[in-house]
Amino acid sequence: MKKRILSLLLFTATALLGLSLSFVLPALERRRIPVAPSYSTDYEIQVDYDIEKQVPITAAYTATTARVTDLLEVRRLTAYNYTPNAYTEIFSQAISDEHNGEPLASRGTIRYVITNIEGISPADGHWEEDLAPYAKYIDDEERLHLTLYLPPMLSACNVFVRVQHEASLGTLTGFSSVSYATTDQTLAYDETVLHADGTEGIFLDVPLLVSARVWNENPIQNGCVVTIHYEAEEGKAVGFVGTPIIGPDDAVRAIVERGNRFRLVTVLLAIITFFIFVFVCVLKRATDFVPQLVFALAVLVGVYASMSLAGETDMPYIWMAIRAASVGLFLLGAALTLPRTLAKIPVRAVATLLSLGCAALLFAMPLAGVASEGRLMLAARIIGAAAGAVILACSAVGLLRGKRLDLCINNALSVPLAVYALFLFRESADMRLSPLMWLSVAMLGVILVIGFREFTRSEYRNRRLTANLEEEVRLQTKNMQQMIDERERILQFISHDMKKPLSSVRAYLTALRQKETGEEQLKTIDVVEKRVAYLHENLSAVADYAKRKYVAENPVNVSVSDILKAIYAELAPDAEANGIVMELSAKPTAAFAKPDALKSVLRNLVLNAIEHAECDRIWLGVHRRLDQCVITVTDNGKGLGDQDVFRPYWSGEESEENIGLGLYICKSHIEAMNGTLTSDYTDHKLTFTVTLPMA
Repeated sequence: MKKRILSLLLFTATALLGLSLSFVLPALERRRIPVAPSYSTDYEIQVDYDIEKQVPITAAYTATTARVTDLLEVRRLTAYNYTPNAYTEIFSQAISDEHNGEPLASRGTIRYVITNIEGISPADGHWEEDLAPYAKYIDDEERLHLTLYLPPMLSACNVFVRVQHEASLGTLTGFSSVSYATTDQTLAYDETVLHADGTEGIFLDVPLLVSARVWNENPIQNGCVVTIHYEAEEGKAVGFVGTPIIGPDDAVRAIVERGNRFRLVTVLLAIITFFIFVFVCVLKRATDFVPQLVFALAVLVGVYASMSLAGETDMPYIWMAIRAASVGLFLLGAALTLPRTLAKIPVRAVATLLSLGCAALLFAMPLAGVASEGRLMLAARIIGAAAGAVILACSAVGLLRGKRLDLCINNALSVPLAVYALFLFRESADMRLSPLMWLSVAMLGVILVIGFREFTRSEYRNRRLTANLEEEVRLQTKNMQQMIDERERILQFISHDMKKPLSSVRAYLTALRQKETGEEQLKTIDVVEKRVAYLHENLSAVADYAKRKYVAENPVNVSVSDILKAIYAELAPDAEANGIVMELSAKPTAAFAKPDALKSVLRNLVLNAIEHAECDRIWLGVHRRLDQCVITVTDNGKGLGDQDVFRPYWSGEESEENIGLGLYICKSHIEAMNGTLTSDYTDHKLTFTVTLPMA
C-alpha cells in the first residue's frame, strides 16, 4: 500500500510541476524578452505652402513610436499605428494613431515607427562622443541597423520598409504591391488580382541614418517606418501568429533559429518514438502501448503543425486547426490509459468521447471564423476541463489499485498541457520557453523511458529463455548421446555374441548334412541353412551399423561422382564374376551429405542388385534437378513386388519369416542427411533413387 501511495504522490507532484511550467516559463520569457517601451511622439509636417506670406503650412500629428535606444537588446514590439479597412500611402508622413486595442479589421494597415537616437545633434560639437555607445551597431555607410522579425501574418500581406517594397506574402484583393511601391496609389488597383493566402515569418533590416551631414531633427523623418498592408479571409482570424521582436541582427536571428531547431529536433524525436512504439505494439501483439503511441502522434502532429505555420505556407488556417486539435489528441492518449469501467461507469468511453469532442471543436475553431470562435472556444474549454477531471480522478484511483506509475505519468502531463492550451495560451517569441514545447518533450521522454524499459525487460526475458533452452538442448543432447551409445553397445553385443551360436549351428548343420541321406531331411537342412545365412547377414549389417556410427557423422560437401566411381571400381569385378555388366554415368556433382554413410548406402544397394536381383545389367548415375542431387541405382532384375521394401525385417527372399534390415538402415541413413530414398519398378527395371541437398 505504501508503494501505491508513493506512486499517487509522484503522480500529483508531476501534475503540479506541469501546471507550474505554464506560469513560470511565460514569466521567464517576459523577463528575457521584455516589451519595448512605446511613446506618443508629436511632430509636424508640411502640408502646403503660403505663397503670400512665404511660409510653409504645417499640420501636427501624433504617432506611437519606439526608440532605437531601447532596442539595442531584443524586445517584443507590441506598439503600432493602425488604420483599419484601408491601405495608407507609404509616401505619407502622416501616421495615424488609432489603435486602442480593438480587434483588427479583416484588412488594413499596420505601421511600426522606430525613432532615431534622441538628444544628440551635430551642432553640439561632440558628435563622435555621442555616437560612441552605438558604434558597434553602425556600419561604414553611417547607418545603425536593427533586425525586425515579423511572425506569420494572417493571411496575406505586403511589407514595406520606408518606401521600399520588401516582401509580398500571398496576394491582397485588387492590389498590385509592385505598382503601389513605385507609382501613385490609384494606379495600384488591379481588379484581376484575387486574394490568396500566404504566410511566412520574415526578417527585416531596419536602417536608421546617423550621419552628421544629413541629420534631421524631425523624429519621424529621421527614423524608420515599417508599413504592413494586410488582408485576411473574410470572417477568419486576423493578426500575427506570434509577437514581432526587434533588436540586433545576430540576437534576433539566434532566438528564431534556435526555436526552429528546437521544433525540428522535437519532430524527429516524435517520429522516432512513434515508430518505436509501433514496433513494440506489433512485437508484443498487444494494445497496452497504444496510449503511448497516441501521445507520440499528438506531439508529432502539434509540433509539426507549429513548424509548418512558422514557415512558408499557403494554408495557415489548416495548420492552425491541426495544431489546436492536437490538444485533444493528448487528452485522448490519456483517456485510453483509463480502465474500461469504474464503479460500473464506462469511464474510458466517457473520457474518449470528451477528448474527441474537444479535438473536433478546436479543429473547427480557426476554420469557422471569428463570429463562432468565442462559442467554440467556450465549448472546448468546458469539454476539455471535464475530460481532464475524469482523467486525473481515474488515474489516481488506478494508481491506488496498483497500476504502473510509468503508464500513468503522461496523464499528469497531458492535463496541464491541455489547461495551458485552453485557458492560458499565447504565442511564444522564444520557443525554448514555450510550456507546450517542454511538456511535449517531457512526454516524449517518458514514452522513451517506457520503451527502453520494455526493451530491457524483453531482452532480459529473451536471454533467460535462451539460456534455459540452451541448457535444455544440452541435457537432451547428452541424454540422446547416452541413448545412442547404449544402443550401439546393445547392437555390438547382439551382432558379436549372437554370431558365435550361429557359427556353431552352421557347423552342426554341415556335420548333419554329411550323415543324413534322406531327401526330406536334406531339404529341411537347406531351409535351416538359408535362414541361418539370412540371420548372419543381418547381424553383420547391424555390426557394421554399430561399428561405423553413421548417426554421429557430420555432413560436409562431398563429390557424389567420386563416390560412385569408387564403388564402381570396387564392385565391377564382383558383378562381372556373376555375369552382370555395370555402367556408370557420373557427371561432376556435389551434395551436402555424410560421406561414409552415403558410400555405405550406395554400396549396399549395388550389392543387393548383384546378389539378389537376378539381373544381367546395372546402371549407376547422378544428375542435378533444381536444388537437389539425384543418384540412381537401376537393375533389370526380378524386382521387389508391391510391398514396402523399406520397413524393418523385410527381405526380398521367399521365406516364412522375413527379417531383413539392410534397406531399412539405408533409408534411415539417407533421411538423417535430409534426403529421401525411394524405389520404383517400371518396364522390368528396378530403380532406387537417392535425393540429397545440393552442395
